[in-house]
Amino acid sequence: QLQMGNNASHNSHTCSSPPWDMKVLGEHTHLTTDQINENFIKFQEASRGGDTITRRKFSRIMHQCFPRTHKTELEDYIFRLFDIDSNGTIEFEEFLIISTIMNEGTPQSKLRQVFRAFDADKRGFISKDEFIKIIEHLFHLIPESEKEHLTTPQKFADELITEMDMDEDGVISEDELVTAFLRAEHLTTMLVNKIMVRFYCACHNIMRS
Repeated sequence: QLQMGNNASHNSHTCSSPPWDMKVLGEHTHLTTDQINENFIKFQEASRGGDTITRRKFSRIMHQCFPRTHKTELEDYIFRLFDIDSNGTIEFEEFLIISTIMNEGTPQSKLRQVFRAFDADKRGFISKDEFIKIIEHLFHLIPESEKEHLTTPQKFADELITEMDMDEDGVISEDELVTAFLRAEHLTTMLVNKIMVRFYCACHNIMRS
């Protein structure tokens, strides 16, 4: 479980007195102090001079990534991946830690973060109704060949749950999502990859300065 520190005072500061624990960030990311500071400069440019990326700024970044297929509802899941403490903004330390996990972590650690983004109410499971909403938000990205037999988000969600739901209790746990992906279940892999592609594009756009 990732826990972020108190980010209450993120106003004017210098690299010699950052509002985060440089030692903790170094331990989480294996970056040097100079590398962390370089990343912070790029992060500030992406946030247009601020210390955080707001929901509105993040939406602009996602529009740049996917101008033709952007949907605000789908963007919500990507934002939650970055917003570890769920306070409505992305702080620099959150960005750096989650980027490290998603780029360098084990498949299991990456999938647990994807599950966290899906589990918006933090109940520890994803219901069929929640999966239907997720699929509705990305159904426009599903290849037409898949839609020949999975013609609606409801049918897609039914098939998805069948892939994952090992104990057949009607909801999906974190372990079930992880296991289904590692078994290379077709629809599970497709769903996770759609989210990952958008996450990596957001990372790239934030750090491209």
